[in-house]
Amino acid sequence: MDIKTFQEYVKLESSRWSHTPETRVLYLMSEVGELSDEVLSLIFAKKDDDSADISDIEEQLAMEIYDVIWNAVDLANQLDIDLSEAFEKKQNFNKNRWD
Repeated sequence: MDIKTFQEYVKLESSRWSHTPETRVLYLMSEVGELSDEVLSLIFAKKDDDSADISDIEEQLAMEIYDVIWNAVDLANQLDIDLSEAFEKKQNFNKNRWD
């Protein structure tokens, strides 16, 4: 799924809730915290060579990454930001910046 399609999907799904941009940022921060916890769990599982837990942690980690992206996309929607356009502009900026 491309970002434009995902942005539309989030717009449809989030219409069930009423959140301000400020509230959405707080949810985003909460999800980043959960993502951080999963990264730490993965680091410790790898350090302990606990391969039984690693696949479960990686699956949960993927879900937390999704939650972070979903909240960021919903925030963009609330602020009327076209992420396809924003990505293209930022990629061009970075290209010119580092070339």
